[in-house]
Amino acid sequence: MPGRTAPLQVLIVEDEAIIALLYQTELETLGPITTDITSTVSASLLHIDKRPPDLVLLDYNLGHETSTAIAHRLNALAIPYILCTAYPGLMICPLIFRPICLLSKPVEMTDLSRRIMPMLKDQSLERFSEVHP
Repeated sequence: MPGRTAPLQVLIVEDEAIIALLYQTELETLGPITTDITSTVSASLLHIDKRPPDLVLLDYNLGHETSTAIAHRLNALAIPYILCTAYPGLMICPLIFRPICLLSKPVEMTDLSRRIMPMLKDQSLERFSEVHP
């Protein structure tokens, strides 16, 4: 199967700048990926509405707010997302959060890479629809 012809557009939603930059650096080494970073719910929702990404890396705790509203929007728009969180017990609420996978913080970059690579090869996201701790 041929690879993607257009770069994978990834939105990184993370309030800790050093972590966001770490994700960005790792993703951009994998292949044709472009990234944007937001750190608040309002900025993330605005970005999603103006430039819907192909994929979102979503942190749950964004300082004084949570990413629940972002998850609702992504679910409504059928935009896949990877939930990166230090709160793995969060998945007890699957009606709100339906990520293609769950990565516990601190995220191992090899785990992140393993989840992204199939998308670069245009493989179906269906086989990644289970939540993986």
